[in-house]
Amino acid sequence: MAADTVITLLWYIHGLWRINMEECDGKSTPIREFYRGTNVFITGCTGFMGKVLVEKLLRSCPHIAKLFLMLRSKKGKDWQTRLDETFQDVIFDRLKKEVPDYQQKITIVSGDCQVEQLGLSSSDRRLIIEEVHIVFHVAATVKFDEKLNISFNTNAKATEDILDLAHEMKKLKVCFHTNNRICFTMCTCRRINMEECDGKSTPIREFYRGTNVFITGCTGFMGKVLVEKLLRSCPHIAKLFLMLRSKKGKDWQTRLDETFQDVIFDRLKKEVPDFEQKITIVSGDCQAEQLGLSSSDRRLIIEEVDIVFHVAATVRFDEKLNISFNTNAKATEDILDLAHEMKKLKVCFHRNNRV
Repeated sequence: MAADTVITLLWYIHGLWRINMEECDGKSTPIREFYRGTNVFITGCTGFMGKVLVEKLLRSCPHIAKLFLMLRSKKGKDWQTRLDETFQDVIFDRLKKEVPDYQQKITIVSGDCQVEQLGLSSSDRRLIIEEVHIVFHVAATVKFDEKLNISFNTNAKATEDILDLAHEMKKLKVCFHTNNRICFTMCTCRRINMEECDGKSTPIREFYRGTNVFITGCTGFMGKVLVEKLLRSCPHIAKLFLMLRSKKGKDWQTRLDETFQDVIFDRLKKEVPDFEQKITIVSGDCQAEQLGLSSSDRRLIIEEVDIVFHVAATVRFDEKLNISFNTNAKATEDILDLAHEMKKLKVCFHRNNRV
């Protein structure tokens, strides 16, 4: 698989925002060049976020080669009818005016997330394996009263099937998954797991070689998984900048020490006993203006960071509104502002159940 340096999307917000800023003068930009000549496979294209993604790629990346959209028949409507209805949405009005022949870049792949191996035919599966460079797995059911078997097959089993398919893709650059119910690290960590067994250099390891990674939310469950996996499975990663705050009378050092007492770090401690040498703490708080960063820490991040994982969030459904808003929305905006200033930024990734 190819391991090209990527500039990808911070969920949709960062990437589409970047494209908006870059499309005004029609010039070539890093985002556009990344997508030049690429074939993109997208699930969930009839949902809200899927529509936003499809429209933005077709309108703002003129040299993109092809979008493979996975669609299924539903409620008595075949995929062609559903596709036609999707493109009747007002979100595509500007696309139709500016790129009237946009449908020439669309290829439909018949598939269903509730079916084994996505319900792909052998020919469509082979086509995807041979031709696709970028995957956006956006399909999901977000109904909280969904039947368990439907929720599991759509949100969990289909994600596993996407991983299996992506692992076979010969030209894969990026495999991206967003789902309010399933952990974002599933794809990254499984890919690293598959690649770490023989200790050889791999595309994933080479991508992280020499990079500085900024992570928020490192004391949460998913943050711990991410930190442990990067430190153990990417030996040539340069530095992790972990943003931490004092909390409940404990300073950041105490919280960091308690975090590394978690059993999840046991294997890391055995295999990489000096792992803490790669950790730099940045004092910050998602509830504070501009993340509560000092001017020196902010400058350090702007100058040195290559990759951002914004994982911090409050997921309590009874959280006070001001805390929830500042942590899950305002902090994300602050991350975007910070990321836009970063001089070495490759990837800015955001995962949040609320935003």
